[in-house]
Amino acid sequence: MEDIKFDFYKNPSKSKDYQSSDYHIRINDRKVIDLKNLSETIQKNCSMTKSDVNGVLTALQEEIIYQLSFGNIVKLDNICQFETILGTKNKKCTGKETGKDIDLKAIRIHPENELKEEVRKELLNRKIARCKWCHSEEITTAEIDNAISEFFEKNEFITRKDIEKIFSITKYKARQIIKNLCENKKITNVGSKLQPLYRKA
Repeated sequence: MEDIKFDFYKNPSKSKDYQSSDYHIRINDRKVIDLKNLSETIQKNCSMTKSDVNGVLTALQEEIIYQLSFGNIVKLDNICQFETILGTKNKKCTGKETGKDIDLKAIRIHPENELKEEVRKELLNRKIARCKWCHSEEITTAEIDNAISEFFEKNEFITRKDIEKIFSITKYKARQIIKNLCENKKITNVGSKLQPLYRKA
């Protein structure tokens, strides 16, 4: 199985004047690695306990917030740089604003070149392949039916997230597929309206 799956996504027509390509590449099926995940992974590679690692990362997060609140630039060597960007509360700047009119606009993060180079080295060691179901190509009804049938051979129920994963598609497109499958009586919702769970009809 490939470590990284990607697909091509068409750029909005209005942005063509500013882009040299008609498509952009996006990674599919990516995971969100949170503080808990990082703590567990780092703990395995050092003498610190998971709680110790979590404590250090939490303290780092708090210190970054504290320094940014003073407008300082926070630089994590070989990783990235954080910068506070100011704006106005009404989103418009006339040049006559006072301190009470100022608000946080954004936190700008600049990755260090060293980080980009190290990520590039690691990335090139991964297996990279285009996902089976292409976003830029229309999935046929037959392909959907076959994939759903294969899924039900091993599973009793299917969810929207399952469909997103099977076809490497967005939440919106998965909902469209579910709607069509339900309308054609191929699957039925045996869960609730807020927490749907689908079974083969």
